[in-house]
Amino acid sequence: MFKDYSFLNWQLGKIRESYKGNEKNKLHEHLEWLLTQGGNRSVSMICPHCNQRPIKWISVSGNNYGYSMDLYYTCCDSEECRDQLRAWSDDRNTFLEIKFSQILRFNHKQDQKQFAELLRAIFSTPKRLTREWSFEFFSS
Repeated sequence: MFKDYSFLNWQLGKIRESYKGNEKNKLHEHLEWLLTQGGNRSVSMICPHCNQRPIKWISVSGNNYGYSMDLYYTCCDSEECRDQLRAWSDDRNTFLEIKFSQILRFNHKQDQKQFAELLRAIFSTPKRLTREWSFEFFSS
């Protein structure tokens, strides 16, 4: 999920095409579960603008040639905090909800990797991910 979300999503699509009505096996079920859980993670990082609520949005700036993104450009769901971010941005900024599926918004692998690294920072992942930690993270 943190290394190559787009591959997992592609793999799930291929698996879905192949089983067309057949029973799902454990791999099908696990991939569906994992991708669903990636959209359900709760964030504990606090908004840098109001210092009260958890962040929900990240503002990314750029276009198909590349994006710029940073933890500093995050905010909670408050309109006031979003307005502060909008004031710093230009027309190229896009607000993305903090979910793994947002990785697919980027065409270039480098931008996908950069967004995944932001997710790692947002979710305070350890440097070395273990199976145990990963299972606990996606199960909670």
